[in-house]
Amino acid sequence: RVFNFVALLGRGPFIPAMRQLEYDNYEAWANLANAELKAGNKIAAHRSLAEAIKCNYEKWELWENFLTISVDCGDFGGAIRAYGRLLEIHPKKNFTDVAILAILTKGKN
Repeated sequence: RVFNFVALLGRGPFIPAMRQLEYDNYEAWANLANAELKAGNKIAAHRSLAEAIKCNYEKWELWENFLTISVDCGDFGGAIRAYGRLLEIHPKKNFTDVAILAILTKGKN
């Protein structure tokens, strides 16, 4: 079933309905996070990416997006956890993001 998240934005809470339809589909949660970001709701996007990670803990792209949105939302604990997870998944890949590391070390964005 195709679920148009963008059409639902601005129509009230739609996450409960999404949980009933596709609660275990990481792509659906990631798409919802993308739609929420486009609508300017970073906190809701952060929550949706956290749900996507629960569905697919090994997908490094989810962790990379979660790292970025965590820093934007001021969730430094989540950002550090995401950074650590990225290094666990791909220990040889260089995930050095100077801007994010600078924000994490200063504790503000």
